[in-house]
Amino acid sequence: SGPGGAAAGGTIGGDQGSGTVTVSNGATMAVSSVGATSGWPGFTIGSRGGTGALNIQSGAVMTVDGTGVTGGTGPGFTLGNAGTGTLNVTGGSSLLHITANPFFGAGFTVGGNNNGVGTMTVEEEASVLITGSSGRSGIVLGSNPGSRGTLNVATGATVTLHATSAAANVNIGRGGTGSVTVTGGGTSVLQDALTEPAELNLWIGFDAGSDGTLTIQDGAVWTLNGTAPGARPNMLVGRAAGSTGTLEIKNGAELTFNRGLTTTAGCCVTVGQLGHGILRITGGGRLTI
Repeated sequence: SGPGGAAAGGTIGGDQGSGTVTVSNGATMAVSSVGATSGWPGFTIGSRGGTGALNIQSGAVMTVDGTGVTGGTGPGFTLGNAGTGTLNVTGGSSLLHITANPFFGAGFTVGGNNNGVGTMTVEEEASVLITGSSGRSGIVLGSNPGSRGTLNVATGATVTLHATSAAANVNIGRGGTGSVTVTGGGTSVLQDALTEPAELNLWIGFDAGSDGTLTIQDGAVWTLNGTAPGARPNMLVGRAAGSTGTLEIKNGAELTFNRGLTTTAGCCVTVGQLGHGILRITGGGRLTI
């Protein structure tokens, strides 16, 4: 942590500069917020006109521990905050693990403020794991007007959100443009609400002017797992007036809503709430509610 209770963060590619960090061959990189009392400045790749890239590969591990923050609200982990950020997690046993609490801020943002552009690729059996209480945001792609966020998950990779008390939400196109593609057998995304009152939402095209696209294809699996008694798996495609959301499930892929032990809470799927929503299921794709 930083001096005077301020959390230590990190930036790759800031202030119109450029930077690349590669963690490989079983190495470990750790970022911690222990002892911070004034908010979490977060970890940003591509900030204030800069261009940054982070590669986690060949069995390397990066941990970002936001649980030590006890006050304020920070930006969390951001790719492209008024800049351009790229994150690649590749290779079997390579792992990015983010542990969060409510003061962590926006959780994980791909494509942040001021026309930020973020691109994240997880492939070759690598993993991204977000655990704890990450505020309402979870993962956001295309956070604000003018921003663009892209996530590609492929070739047996996994992305998992475990929410203990707040949110395991995925928001694709919150105010800008967001795109997620999940491809191939053995490739998966899991949103898991472990305890009540954890939220469990999949939003595609959230606010006015946003454009969100989710494509699940070629045997990949996406699961919303509401194991907590009060958890309510929920999906909105084209939520607000002026938003556009597109969901495509094709070629043997699956999207599943699992209410688990839920007895009183319903499960809701809405395509075109106030905005323009599109759902396509083709080529043996399956949606299970």
